[in-house]
Amino acid sequence: MALVADSPVDTPTADRFGRDRSAAYTPASGFQTGAQTPATPAELQSETPQTRLGQTVRTSLLSLERRLDDLASQGTSSSWASNLARGLQSRGAWVQHALKEEWELRSNALSGLDQMWILLSPPELGGPDRDEGDGNRSKRSGKTSFDFVPTCAATYTFEGEQPVSYEDVKEALERQAETFPRYKSILTNMNRRFHGAVFVPDPDWNVERHIETVKLPDGAGRAELEDYIASFIAQPWSFEKPLWECALVSNFYLDSSKATSALVTRGHHSLADGQGFVASQLLSTSFGPELRAKLQDGQRLLRDARRGRAKPSKLHRSLRPLDKYRHYASIQIIMLLAFWTVWATTQFLELVGTLRQAFVTSTYFLLTAWRQQYLTSDYEGPRVAEKEFSVTPHFPMSDVKKIQRAFSGAKPGSWLDRAAKRSGAKNRTPYKHLTLNDVLCTVVADVMAEEAYNQTPSRSARRSITHYLKNASHYLLPSPISLFIPVSIRPLQANPTMENWSTGSIAYLPSPLHLNGRLAAEAEINTLYKVLHRNADALKVVKRGWIPAVFFWSVQLTGQVPWLYPAQMWDFWPIRPLMRLCVDLCLTSFQAVLTNVPGPAERVHLAEREVSEWGAAPPQAGRNTLAIGVITYAGSVSVTVTADRVQGEPSEGVARRLTDAFARRWEVYLRAADAVLNAS
Repeated sequence: MALVADSPVDTPTADRFGRDRSAAYTPASGFQTGAQTPATPAELQSETPQTRLGQTVRTSLLSLERRLDDLASQGTSSSWASNLARGLQSRGAWVQHALKEEWELRSNALSGLDQMWILLSPPELGGPDRDEGDGNRSKRSGKTSFDFVPTCAATYTFEGEQPVSYEDVKEALERQAETFPRYKSILTNMNRRFHGAVFVPDPDWNVERHIETVKLPDGAGRAELEDYIASFIAQPWSFEKPLWECALVSNFYLDSSKATSALVTRGHHSLADGQGFVASQLLSTSFGPELRAKLQDGQRLLRDARRGRAKPSKLHRSLRPLDKYRHYASIQIIMLLAFWTVWATTQFLELVGTLRQAFVTSTYFLLTAWRQQYLTSDYEGPRVAEKEFSVTPHFPMSDVKKIQRAFSGAKPGSWLDRAAKRSGAKNRTPYKHLTLNDVLCTVVADVMAEEAYNQTPSRSARRSITHYLKNASHYLLPSPISLFIPVSIRPLQANPTMENWSTGSIAYLPSPLHLNGRLAAEAEINTLYKVLHRNADALKVVKRGWIPAVFFWSVQLTGQVPWLYPAQMWDFWPIRPLMRLCVDLCLTSFQAVLTNVPGPAERVHLAEREVSEWGAAPPQAGRNTLAIGVITYAGSVSVTVTADRVQGEPSEGVARRLTDAFARRWEVYLRAADAVLNAS
């Protein structure tokens, strides 16, 4: 396919921002560009060159304008000099306008990562058509577009007999949009090869266009609410308005939290990453002032630590005795050297971790990417639009800490464990410490492995054969649970911005199944300990290394020229099939996207009501992959699962099966932890 010209050859009447492009020249102020001409002293000052060379060039151009004006006004219509001056004025106005528009497009273009989510999406979700650049979105089959689902979702449930007020929600969302302008901006200039998309203010902005009210059938409960959330996530996007929506859902009852109404929101991934969405929404709640204060304190602490001026106890509790000496120059020098020594050591460990990360990830990728056993049935045709959504019960954080206390440190029953218990050091040592992510990811991997092992093959003969061949390969090749873990490299900001600052890597967690397909029982303490620590070690491969950051900054470089990103715009033979194969393989080389979404430790208020439960769901990657969110809020933890709904196939209902299995498996680890702690 021939490349489409990136710049128009004629002079349209409107620019890519929808403004009048007609340019004029007036003797008083030189070349004019309509709506783009600076109108305020601040704008005029911002366009005044600050360097001597720039000022010299500007003075020369203004002198040339005045000379041309004299020639045009003093000469006759038959004077060749006067006609030449008028022609130069007309062409100069067009050039000035074109240069200014180009500058605006370049300076306001989306970053490469913001742009990437558009390039990986199908046309109905914002991705480019085959004839990108002509402004028309044509329907395409699933084989000519990618299958990424760029939708992030969040849910808030409220107690009380009366549903949350529409007016209160509207007011909260208006404040949110005022603080974060992307919530009232639309995407334009999309899907061009050599220009990035741009967010511009929506001329028809009205928050009511983004709010709908939904009343569930009488007697609705958690299942009906989850079904609605799934349908809400699956809706296509309208690019005629800002890329976010919310729904006020009422007429249901949740036994776990006594909630009777909910606010369900979703946003396009090009607006922000998970942290950006969470920060923008939490800043609109009662937690907003506290969150902003914490961000400011963190930014101040980092700045002071780099200079050796931080309060020692802020860096570590054991340094509290040094607080009263922190103003001494000697203490500041010691703290400065300590900070940069730790930084240098960390960078060295990151370098070593990068080598391990490259070896482990590339090896497992080559061995597993082409034979992944997904938890949704395979099917013909484009990716199904319908979704499934489910949430686990909310478990108290004390349960997580109990599992951490029981299984961190030395193996239960070993001589090291007995010695640690006698000295009182057990569970207070960093040796083999388990984090919340280690525990939650282990339970998730357990239930995913069990579901995959018990999965019934598709009713299609060809797909059944493929299923059995994949199962047979598990006896010869490793078959870990593959989870894509997003990694945030967002700088510490007192005022968070709506941008994508997330990269990620694949964690390969060893299969927890015995040879007979059985998971370890609660009585198998040593086996559970081994599974937890193997997974913790596998997750360290993701946490330590520079490869995700290198990928992030490489993608960022494509923001000004989207054609550089190897996606759908590489639509020419023989690159097209190879490009599609590589991108699809990367998007489907794992079984699920799993992200941890930390929330406030206490309940917050939104729209003048207390939020009883809060949840979030990340985007789905390629075809058949899951989206799993680990949510911490108000002293509890829960897990959300989003999956493709393949009707009539054995995998239908997989999201709810996984959340139910998670609750059962969680009890196994709790009972095992109780046994370990009681034995001590």
